[in-house]
Amino acid sequence: MTLVDYYDRQIPEYYPTMYMDGYTPEQILHAVHRKMVREYLEREAEKEAERKIEKQVKKQIDSAMKDLFKDWK
Repeated sequence: MTLVDYYDRQIPEYYPTMYMDGYTPEQILHAVHRKMVREYLEREAEKEAERKIEKQVKKQIDSAMKDLFKDWK
């Protein structure tokens, strides 16, 4: 375990009244940063999942359209 892991483990998830519980500004900033990065990664993962679904749907629609119009000339 690295020193960063140990430090990170000692700081909880950000909450607005952390200063009242004695956390330093640096610890609060660290907690906010960690929360922001987590939320960003969650949004990016959601966007990627949506892109994959859209790609699969488009592929299925294209395939269905080809089957539907294969005899038309």
